[in-house]
Amino acid sequence: MTTLPSVRRRRSPGIFVVGIRDHCLGFSTFPQRGTERVEIVPGLRIVGCRRAVNIAFAVEAEHVLFLGIFYAGRNITPELLEDRL
Repeated sequence: MTTLPSVRRRRSPGIFVVGIRDHCLGFSTFPQRGTERVEIVPGLRIVGCRRAVNIAFAVEAEHVLFLGIFYAGRNITPELLEDRL
């Protein structure tokens, strides 16, 4: 009897993106989450999502301003965010 090598099933990129979108939509319930990183930009918060993505955002009054979604540990610097505020 021949055994077949195990095949790891990959998830669709669309499912990955939908998961990130759903995570972002959850900010309407509780926006004051994540780590505050005022040393980078005043008001900046960063939260991880799906082990490979960081979401940079700021909370202004009753609104969440998403500044970027960064993949694979990208270093988030003031220069990277300066045009986004």
